[in-house]
Amino acid sequence: MNRPIQLLRVRDRQVVNAILTSVTEKHLEDATTLWQPTLRGSGEEDEYWNWVSKSYRTQFLPGDELYAIECDGITQGLMTIDILKKRCYIESQLRRRLVYVKALATAPWNRPAISNPPTYKGVGGTLIDFAIARSEELG
Repeated sequence: MNRPIQLLRVRDRQVVNAILTSVTEKHLEDATTLWQPTLRGSGEEDEYWNWVSKSYRTQFLPGDELYAIECDGITQGLMTIDILKKRCYIESQLRRRLVYVKALATAPWNRPAISNPPTYKGVGGTLIDFAIARSEELG
């Protein structure tokens, strides 16, 4: 799956093309080699997340899906969702299947708390929008 998207490059306020896609080894390598060194000691919730392990688990857990946003050849965001195992508790949709976001992170350089100004805006929101669209697609 490759879905063209757009992000805002903050430094020059330009809208740039990016892609939302299924995770590849390259995305996992970026998370390990580019994200983790910056996140260590940051106090961010995901500073010790291991996206390689998350990817491995999605291979064996039915209904788990892993997606990435890539721009300029670098992974800008990652998200894992569960489309099978979670059910609604809202009365009008009681027990219907829902899409559950298990983990979502943007690259450290896209976070104002780590890099001010951030490199890109819109990564996290785009991933959430995709989870919503995936939910609608699945009914």
